[in-house]
Formats: sequence, structure tokens, C-alpha cells
Amino acid sequence: MKKLTAILLLAAVLLSLVACGSSAAAETYDMEVAEEAAAVDYAYDYEADNGWTSSTTVSGEADVTGQDGESYQTGLKIIKTGDISVETEDYDETDAMIRSKVSSYGGMLQESYVSGSKGSRYGSYTVRIPSASFDSFFYDVTGSCVVTYQSISSEDVTEQYTDLSTRLETDRKKYERLLELLDKAETLSDIYSIQSEISDVEYEIDSITGTLNGLDSRVAYSTIYISVNETVHAVAVAEDPGFGARMKAAFRNGTTGAIEGLQNFAVAIARGWFGWLCLIIVVLVVVLVIRGSVRRHKRAEEAAEARWNAEKEKQAAEAAARRAEYEVKMAERAREKLNSAAEAQQAGRADAPEADKPAD
Repeated sequence: MKKLTAILLLAAVLLSLVACGSSAAAETYDMEVAEEAAAVDYAYDYEADNGWTSSTTVSGEADVTGQDGESYQTGLKIIKTGDISVETEDYDETDAMIRSKVSSYGGMLQESYVSGSKGSRYGSYTVRIPSASFDSFFYDVTGSCVVTYQSISSEDVTEQYTDLSTRLETDRKKYERLLELLDKAETLSDIYSIQSEISDVEYEIDSITGTLNGLDSRVAYSTIYISVNETVHAVAVAEDPGFGARMKAAFRNGTTGAIEGLQNFAVAIARGWFGWLCLIIVVLVVVLVIRGSVRRHKRAEEAAEARWNAEKEKQAAEAAARRAEYEVKMAERAREKLNSAAEAQQAGRADAPEADKPAD
């Protein structure tokens, strides 16, 4: 039973690995990152005499310099996000169009993904577009495709950005004061204590600076998610083809989907042949082990039943033999009694004539 349990556990592990491998093999990833971002320029420097200096230049926003020479940005901090779903009859043409428009608007294709076979492919794109060109790019794409879904959302992070900037300025001043105290420290304990606090402040400054840079990036470069679905006949959501046309399209798409599903299943099996082979071998081994165990158990039961029947037959034979022996003994005793009775009778008859003779 322990061997059988171990084999079943191995089969379950291989089955999960094959399922993961098949799903991963059915998808193709294409990651692309732009080499430059012309509209956003981040700088982060560390100087031993005056601590951290950070400058951020964002297109469309004014810079204001504070009393300590630091650079701050004025205006609202708005993060815009778009979502577009389109259908197309020619995936390659739509893919080329999206890439061309991203380049023409000064954006970058952060990530792209495509799966499926020709005629029924599905792709998704994560696009970063300068905020000033967000609306133009968004409506340019939606006007060039058959759109099934579109949405725009905005997030105001001005308050969060202001709070973080205030905390950053406070930490920088605290850092400068700690440096002054470190120069004046005389004992080792004071030096160690101040250095520990400096390390904490450095970590806090790094963390806040990274968050501010991330917010600046999202504000300067809006994110648009584009989904492309390749179909035989691309139909926009706004159109109403009627009940008959919709039923026809549904039947056609259902047939195409079924064929595509079978094709993808066959491709997944072909790609994961080694995993499937391992799974089949494990299943066969498990089946053989189970069958062998069942057969051994059945043979053991049959052997036990045969021994039981033989024992019963032996006991029955011994009982019959004892009964036969008893009957033989009883028959011998009966014959002995009959013989004794016959001898006694003959003896009585022999004595009777002697008694009848006259006395001399």
C-alpha cells in the first residue's frame, strides 16, 4: 500500500506539471521595452557635502525652485488610464497600425502578448503615451479600428504627491542636521547612534524618492491597454445586424471556436509530448500495480477459500471414518452378543436330556 500511495502521488505531481506546461505552451509572449522616453528625464544624485538633490522635468508642467535650491513641480498630478478592445479581420495589419501610432505619438510599447493561430489570434498591448498626446492617440486608435469596448479613467494623486514631497523635504533637513551632529560627536556611542539614525533617514529618502519618481512617470506617461481579437467578420458593438444575422454569426463563431479549440488542444499535446508520455507511463504503471494488487488479493482469497474447503472436507472425511469405525464396532458387538446367546441356548439344550434321564 505504501508503494501504491507513492506512485499515486507521483502521478498527481506529473499531471499538474503537464497541465502547467500545456497552458504555458499554448501562449506566446513578446516583451518590448522602448529604449528612450523623450518627454521624461529623471535625475537622482548623491553629494557628500549637501546630501540628496533630485530634479524631475515633465513636459507640460512648470518648475519652481525653493529657497534651498530644490526643484518642485506645480499643477495637478493626474494619472490617466485607457482601455480599448477591438476586433479585426487582419491581425497583422492592426498590429502594425498600433505600433506605428505608438511611435508617431512619441510613446513606447511597454508590453505585448499574442496567442492563438492565424485567423483566430488574440493579442494585448500595454502602451505608454505622453499625457499631452493621450486623447489624440486614444481617439486615433478607436477611429481606426472596430471597437467593442473603450474606457478612460483618471486618478488625482496631487495630494499624495504633495504629502510625499513635504516628507522628503523634512527628511532631507533631518539628514543635514544629523550630519552636523555627527561632526560634533565625541564618543563612540554617540557616533554609532547618529549613524544608525542616518541610515534610517537615507532609507526613507530613497523610498520616498522612488515613489515620487514612479508617480511622475505615471503622470507624464499615461497607460493605455489595448486588446485585439482576430475574427472572421469584425462587427462593432454599436451595429445591430438583426436577430438572423446575429444567430448566423453566433453559429459561425461557435463552429470556428470549436475547431480552434480542437486545434489548440492538438498543438498543446504535440508541444507537451514528453510530459504526456511521462503521464501515460505513470498511469500504465499505476494501472498495472493496481491490477497486480487486485489479482494477488483475489488469489489469496481463493487460496484461503480452498484451504477452508479442504479443511472442511478433511473434517467431514474424518467424521465419516469415525462413524464407519463406530458402526463396525457396534456390528461386531452385536455379532458377539448373538454368538453368546446362541452358545448359551445350545448349552441349555445339551443339559436338558441329562436332566430327564431316570435315576439308577
